[in-house]
Order: sequence, then C-alpha cells, then structure tokens
Amino acid sequence: MADREEDLVTTADEAQLRQLEQDMFSAIRTRDRQLLESILDERFELRVPGSPTADRAGFIGAILAIPGTILSVESDDLRVHVYGDVGVLTGRQHARVRLEDGTIVDDVGAFTDIALNGGWFSLTASPCQPPPDSSRARLGFTSAAAWGDG
Repeated sequence: MADREEDLVTTADEAQLRQLEQDMFSAIRTRDRQLLESILDERFELRVPGSPTADRAGFIGAILAIPGTILSVESDDLRVHVYGDVGVLTGRQHARVRLEDGTIVDDVGAFTDIALNGGWFSLTASPCQPPPDSSRARLGFTSAAAWGDG
C-alpha cells in the first residue's frame, strides 16, 4: 500500500510540474513578465553551452526582446522526474515566431529544467536540429547574443 501512495504522490507532483512547464511556455508566448517573474526563482539561471550564464532578469529581458510575434512555444519528448523536493524535466522545446516581414522562424532546443520550491531554479538549453519538414531559418535564441551576454 505504501508503494501505491508514493506512486500517487509522484503522479500528482509530475502533473504539477507539467503544468508549471505549460505555464512557463504560455508566459514566454505571451511575453508575460509578471507570470515569468512568479514562475522563475530569484536565483534562476539559464545555461547554454558556449554562452555566459543568464540570470532571471537577463532571461526575461531576452524573452521580451524577441522580435516579431511568438506564434507558439511547445515541447515534445517531455520526461518528468521527481526526487524528493526537486523536479527535473527534460525534452525538446520548439518555438515558432513570425518576424515583421512575415518570415516564419523556428527555434528548436533540448532542455533540462530543474524545479525547486514550486518555481524554476535552473534551465539548461542546447540547440538541436529543427524538425525535418522545416525549411525555415532558426531564431538562434539559444546563442549568447540572444541572451544579451555575448
């Protein structure tokens, strides 16, 4: 019976983490500074290989500065793991943006998100290949220049 109760807690925790991830994607898509600030821990860091670490203010500033209209921010291959009070999500994020000239741009990256105390504490992102059916350019927001540090 104890195993079953633990499974139920884990399932509830996993559902809460999935919702937190969806709230994060929604906040990015709508450029909702207030929601981003409520989701991201004050000690938040974004780490992108080959780029300086971005803090919470730098990450939010970069989201708000994305040119054009953010059409979608979605994830696939999402995996959720709960280790006591720490949640870890891994997967791929796909963002689609329409630039001022009408060009549609795709950005695809692998991510690892760490949740602590109900907020995102750390994100790690690495660029990856866009979907095979995409002939569009990449946004490149996983580069140092996109986060204002490079």
